[in-house]
Amino acid sequence: MKGWQGIKRQRPAFWLMILWMLAGLVFFSPFGQVDAAEEGTPLQPLIDQVEAGGTLILEAGSYIGPATISRPIHIKTEGTVKITGDGVHPVITLQADDSSITGLQIYDEMDDREKAAILVEGSRNRLEKLQIITRASGIQLREAHSNVLEGLTVQRPQETNPVRLSRRGNGIDLWGSNDNLIIGNLVSHMHDGIYVENSQSNRVENNRVDRSRYGYHFMFTKDSYLVDNEGQYNVTGAMIMSSDQTEVTGNTFSEQSENVNSQGLLLFDVNTTVVRSNRVEGNRIGFYIEQAKDSQLTDNWIARNFIGIEMLSSEGNELSGNHLISNVNQAQAADSADNSVNGNYWDDFKGIDLQGDGYSDLTYRTNPFFVTLTQSASAYQLFFGSPGMVFLEGMFPADPEQSLADEAPLMKPVMESAGQGALNGYTLAICAFLFVCSTLFIYLWGVRRQ
Repeated sequence: MKGWQGIKRQRPAFWLMILWMLAGLVFFSPFGQVDAAEEGTPLQPLIDQVEAGGTLILEAGSYIGPATISRPIHIKTEGTVKITGDGVHPVITLQADDSSITGLQIYDEMDDREKAAILVEGSRNRLEKLQIITRASGIQLREAHSNVLEGLTVQRPQETNPVRLSRRGNGIDLWGSNDNLIIGNLVSHMHDGIYVENSQSNRVENNRVDRSRYGYHFMFTKDSYLVDNEGQYNVTGAMIMSSDQTEVTGNTFSEQSENVNSQGLLLFDVNTTVVRSNRVEGNRIGFYIEQAKDSQLTDNWIARNFIGIEMLSSEGNELSGNHLISNVNQAQAADSADNSVNGNYWDDFKGIDLQGDGYSDLTYRTNPFFVTLTQSASAYQLFFGSPGMVFLEGMFPADPEQSLADEAPLMKPVMESAGQGALNGYTLAICAFLFVCSTLFIYLWGVRRQ
């Protein structure tokens, strides 16, 4: 009786506990689970009802894939539209040309990095403002040409135990696909953010990739453009490999430093590539260049990297107008004597300008002594910049085959060449405005006190 009376006294809490137990049986037992794929409207019948060239407007709600688009149509939304796949096939397969898909939220349960939430096999299509959460790849273009991918978000779902990078799919993946525009997209926590292989004349512009393996990865491409993108916290910001006539301009690759193979920009086996006005900052290696020929590295900002530039087995390249600031080791090279290195700014160099033209009459020659020493004994990194280390570097002059020699280094930094001119102009104007306002305030305040 005493036990029952105790329960009666605690009756609200007792019945609340019973309700929670019953809810647990319903929602967490195998018989009470609700499959997301069982909720919502099948998408394929709705697509099949649309005539070629017509528009399907999806009302807010949940829909079920997979679905295939085999004739030109346009899909738009009214409100939030969520489409869930079956975990086996792409949520949407776009086989048609001249179609558009806008505003969908795609939830893909596949766990196969070789497959994608959206597969595009047609040309001249537009995919815009899509949100894709997937454990596979996000979007694959297969022999699909002249498409536009704009304003997309591709990422893996949040995971308690994240899988290795090698098991993840790519965010946006192109193979055998030419003349596509990939602009203004965000990719996070994938294998390679934007991957382009065996493709020509694609433009990748104003995207952001973070926490992936390679942010941007071009392989066996030609006439490609990587412009005004960002890469941060990846293993490597961008990799251009076995490609010709690539233009890499205006990008920012920062904080690729947590892996022994981390680089801001990696160029391997490239020809006639233009690397201009990029910012590589806070990486293990800023620019890693191997087997590059007849390429240009000009007007780049290379700062706070462990190694600013590392060049191997490369010839016929031009390095000019670059700014190397606060790198542990500015540059090192091997088997790369036949390159033109002129007019760069090295912040650890004190030159002499007898002509008054802004360029030193003394040659700046890099010395790989410190990096070579610390590779065999990493503890020596503690002595970077110490008088003893500077003395030892002087005792071991650099081998011409192991160094880069700037015949006419800049005496002072030229901020415009590092893409900072406009910013400095605005900053100067703001500072002047604030100075005038503060002076006026101090004056008026003083007059009022008197």
